[in-house]
Amino acid sequence: MGIPVRGSLRGWARDLLRTLAMAQPVAWRDHTSLALHLLEAASRVTEAPDPDRVLQRAAEVLHRLLQAHSTVAYVYHAREGALELRAALGRVPRLRPYMPVRASGTTSRLLLTSEPVVVSEARTDPAVRPELVAAGVRAFVGLPILHGRTVRAVIYVNFPQPRDFPPEFLAALVAFGRQASAALDRAEASRALRVARDRMIVSLAEAVDARDHPTGGHSRRIQVIARAVGQALGLDGDTLAMLETAALLHDIGKIGVRDAVLLKPHRLSPEERREVEQHSLIGARILAAAALPPEVVEAVRHVHERFDGTGYPARLAGERIPLLSRIVAVPDAFEAMTADRPYRKGTSWEEALAELEQHAGTQFDPVVVRALRAVLGDPAQRAQIAADITAASSPDADPTLPLHPMEAVSVLAKSFYAFAWYFIEGFEGTAGAALAERLVDHLAVIPLFEPSSRGEGVVASRATVLRRLAEYREQLRRLLDQACQVCGERLCEALVEDALRRVPRDLRDTCAFLLRDFGR
Repeated sequence: MGIPVRGSLRGWARDLLRTLAMAQPVAWRDHTSLALHLLEAASRVTEAPDPDRVLQRAAEVLHRLLQAHSTVAYVYHAREGALELRAALGRVPRLRPYMPVRASGTTSRLLLTSEPVVVSEARTDPAVRPELVAAGVRAFVGLPILHGRTVRAVIYVNFPQPRDFPPEFLAALVAFGRQASAALDRAEASRALRVARDRMIVSLAEAVDARDHPTGGHSRRIQVIARAVGQALGLDGDTLAMLETAALLHDIGKIGVRDAVLLKPHRLSPEERREVEQHSLIGARILAAAALPPEVVEAVRHVHERFDGTGYPARLAGERIPLLSRIVAVPDAFEAMTADRPYRKGTSWEEALAELEQHAGTQFDPVVVRALRAVLGDPAQRAQIAADITAASSPDADPTLPLHPMEAVSVLAKSFYAFAWYFIEGFEGTAGAALAERLVDHLAVIPLFEPSSRGEGVVASRATVLRRLAEYREQLRRLLDQACQVCGERLCEALVEDALRRVPRDLRDTCAFLLRDFGR
């Protein structure tokens, strides 16, 4: 299938541009065809849903079309004078996720001019870092992504052989950079709107929770259990994200049900029952209006269907019920049975499982019930779920973190790596490069960024944030223990204080929170 051609491109370019759909690299010396390929490839970049993916896709396009040795993309933080890694492809040398810009380096030249920087022979340029040459880089071009005349990001494309970079080649890259910058503007605005939307929706859902469940945390607990079941069923990352969102928001439509009906302690009349049954439709309308993924909307719409077809609102049966609805229904019932209420104590997990199994095939999907049984039958998973449920019911652990989970995970990652790399730099000056290299290898096991997904935003539960917090703390504990063994506790404390002074000011409080148990 061909790819659509922009109206501004002439018909003679159609056949050439269709080759891009086959993902074939183009000879980089053919500057006209390269410019056309980059122009069309920019459409893929502009469709990226968030700023990190914009830079990732831009790096992927350049890496493929230019047949690069390696390609890396950084966000530039002008206030701190530092680069933050966002993408790395190919045979990359050892990279620091967060590093200050050297005054004598090639990035400094790029920042001063806001224009591409080129190195045709890396071995003879004193501004090139030795580790780049050691990694096999012989030439590279640095492309600034601008906001006006200010550099906001940098993409470095590295080549394995010396080469020249003619003006036509650089002009094609600059045009591509303008498209990437426009895409970043749109993605940043879109993310800000999504975060604001998600905050509003989650606040609404938690208000409904507090109204219908005086102890609070009902939907957060369902979210934890639903994710574990989804993982047991082998759902992919995007589907898991949408499952978590549906679990959190499954009862949001109760905002449209009168208190006199929703909180009535006695049996409902037929008319009142019909009013309650409208809440899944109300919830679906709210989420559709908020532009959540259709899968989430349908999951909420049909979460109260029954496997035998006697549920509401559409009396769907079996696999005609959306999978996400079938999954959420089981943790919903399980949590309702096991949670303590003001008027009764919750049942045991085993009693609740037995009740679910009794109704498997009538009210619930037997496959989902078996998955929950398997998850809770595994001691490690059971303990993790219990811990996550406790976390989901507790106040936020860190007052320095943003309330929005997606933002909180990002701040944790940035804080962790900023502190770790500044600490390692100080450690290297004391203990030498060889020992510092061991600390670097130790940090490589933690993923740098939380992956984005179609269901992003409300999908990251509080338990997810607290798990990542515990993970980073454990890694820092090991890092500092190793450093203390080499240079002693007093010097290690001095290195910690120095690293904290060097991290960006807006990350300092979170870094201190990550380190709160150090020295105890």
